[in-house]
Amino acid sequence: MKPYILPSILISVLLAGCSDKSADYPAMTNDGPVTISYATSGYAGSRASGEATDHGWDEFNENHVYSLDLFLVKDDKVTLYWSKVYPDNTPNSTDCDTRHTFISDDPELSHERISNADYIYLVANSPQRFTVDPDETPLLKDVLSIDLTGLNAREKQDRFVMTGEVKLTDEMKKVAYNINIPLERVAAKIKINLLDKEKSPITAEQFTSVIQHNATGATLSHRYDTSNYYWNNTRLACKDNIPSGFIDNNDWESLTDITEPHPSEMTREGGHVYYTYPTDWYNLTANYIEKGCKRTSHKDAAHTDKDGVVRTERVTIRDYDKSEPIIAGRQVYAIVQAPFKGKTYFYKVPVNKRLYKYNDQQCFSEHVLFNDILPLYRADRNHFYDVTAIIDRQGASTPSEAASNPYFTATIADMTDGGTFDYIYD
Repeated sequence: MKPYILPSILISVLLAGCSDKSADYPAMTNDGPVTISYATSGYAGSRASGEATDHGWDEFNENHVYSLDLFLVKDDKVTLYWSKVYPDNTPNSTDCDTRHTFISDDPELSHERISNADYIYLVANSPQRFTVDPDETPLLKDVLSIDLTGLNAREKQDRFVMTGEVKLTDEMKKVAYNINIPLERVAAKIKINLLDKEKSPITAEQFTSVIQHNATGATLSHRYDTSNYYWNNTRLACKDNIPSGFIDNNDWESLTDITEPHPSEMTREGGHVYYTYPTDWYNLTANYIEKGCKRTSHKDAAHTDKDGVVRTERVTIRDYDKSEPIIAGRQVYAIVQAPFKGKTYFYKVPVNKRLYKYNDQQCFSEHVLFNDILPLYRADRNHFYDVTAIIDRQGASTPSEAASNPYFTATIADMTDGGTFDYIYD
């Protein structure tokens, strides 16, 4: 990490994901405009892949920025709105490693103006322009209350809607800063890869696939994601269920939907690529979560998590050790038609790990709950679910049989960091 040391102050880094690794640093004067830049952040790796970060793919337009909408926010109200559209449909950035300055000489964004705000919120590639009366200070949530719709799971996108924010610290309010805002995509990326029983790759042309229950719509801002959980007294609750209109629950109309070749422009390194907006299929009703643990065997002895850290706060997931806590009609998965011993069969390939090292328990720390368990049952924005399934036995003769019978769930390959998360044919 390359630090900038100016007036004997070591400035903390605000960048996330991939960037040019330059830090935010003070401007030379406090009476001029503040320089603001952005960098598109890499996809966070999923438990499916074991990788930490995936840099966006330039050839899939994942880092292109065509427009920017910036909001200064104080007490959750917009105090300044600024926008820019880049001309001639030419993106201002095409990679994930460059810090792009987009404001450096606007007197409206002086240090004094920014020092009166709580944070800066930035939207890239919004499908519609925002309207903010300069004489009013509307709530940010009202300004951002647009729904994104029409994401086609198996088509290359022209542009990805991204959002990002930077909290203005006390230090940043004292000294004029050059501020970088990390942008993250609203959409998640999925890649389905297959291996045969000898662990040799099955090429993208040798199998067909279709994604199920992907989300084609989303709320714009990550601040108002419907997957955000909160404690309602002692029981975990969710702000709202993801609107049913966001989820593509249509099953295939015929075998043609699965047997037709995957679009060649949506393949990469032998895998089939898909996109989805955020979705959550955890069954919070049947497998409700409460604070505390009443099981004697899981009290004191279970205070040390499997990462070796002692955490005393505990929660209980009802029947987590008995059944998979999912709403089946919302689980994102692929049905693949793949070869095995000279014939082709159908298999179900979930996009994330369903079984985990804690699945024989009911009591956990809150840290494990929020970081290791709940993420297994959702597709988060700006995440990459790079799934590799092993086709090592005969599958189903129809896609519906593969979808409904867990016996025909393809084995997921071990994580690259050594974790063992093979599916059990149950």
